[in-house]
Amino acid sequence: MKKIIRYSILFAFGFFGAWALKQAGISPKGEDGEMNWLVAVAMMVTFYVGAVLLSKPLMRLTGEIK
Repeated sequence: MKKIIRYSILFAFGFFGAWALKQAGISPKGEDGEMNWLVAVAMMVTFYVGAVLLSKPLMRLTGEIK
């Protein structure tokens, strides 16, 4: 149950972070429908690092680690 809470919070971080960037006009998909891989990789690395940084405090919050 504790992992479900942690992974749900991390999913929400990624989902709403990507949504906010899309609303600001930053999207890995261009106007012509082609994928901009530089932006896609940058977003993926940013969200991964953010998830790693949030993971340990969330594990402490849910009691998975002391």
